[in-house]
Amino acid sequence: MATREIVTKVSNAVLYSDGTIRIDNVRASYPHLDKAYQAPPDKDGKQAEPKFSIVGMLDKKTHVAAKDLIVQVMNDIQKKEDTKVAKDKKFIKDGDDGDKPEYEGYYTVSARESRRPSVRHRNGEPMSEKEIQDIIYAGCRVNILIRPWFQDNAFGKRINAGLMAVQFARDDEQIGEGRIDDEGVFESLDDGDDGMGGSSSSDDDL
Repeated sequence: MATREIVTKVSNAVLYSDGTIRIDNVRASYPHLDKAYQAPPDKDGKQAEPKFSIVGMLDKKTHVAAKDLIVQVMNDIQKKEDTKVAKDKKFIKDGDDGDKPEYEGYYTVSARESRRPSVRHRNGEPMSEKEIQDIIYAGCRVNILIRPWFQDNAFGKRINAGLMAVQFARDDEQIGEGRIDDEGVFESLDDGDDGMGGSSSSDDDL
């Protein structure tokens, strides 16, 4: 196994040599970590594969450097692939641009994965499925490890984020009543598509 080394470290985020990014102290939204989430069929009736997923909420007052690091990684991916990906086909976006009031004042990072991600306690010990249900809730603070990747297939071009790991960081104000209704949040995607739309600053205006 290749050694994971730090390439860039900024406030609340670390870029590693294997291309993964750890984002710290984000609020969890729509956490589906104990069981994979089955998105509803798309308009053509196609059913996507169930995914483990989370939306990380990055506070604009504390996570600007983290957002900028993510944008730089996305720009590097586009440069490497010699292409331009539409803003609504990226995994990070400005919560102020959407219709969810709880996202105002935040950037949102959407990540998902077919396989169950590693989910850990503050002390690094792995959580059981029951512990995930009891401890991880919408609004709590977590650290997430994501893997940005480029998709280019019959379903179009995207920059997605695979969800590698989640660590509980601390309690915070709960969002909604437990796990808030996420109907319509995750669109039905083709196999291998692990992200949702969004963009950021730097070369891409967020």
